[in-house]
Amino acid sequence: MPHQTGIEEETGVTCSTLDHLALHGVAPGPGEADHRPLPQPEEVEFAI
Repeated sequence: MPHQTGIEEETGVTCSTLDHLALHGVAPGPGEADHRPLPQPEEVEFAI
């Protein structure tokens, strides 16, 4: 029986990569232009 630490077992690299993308979105690398659209002013005011 494997040692249990109480920490949830990770399901794999693909799962953690998809979780990261879902949480943070896709960002360009260093030196690359960011072509993601900026939020509308009304969306920003509502979020604050």
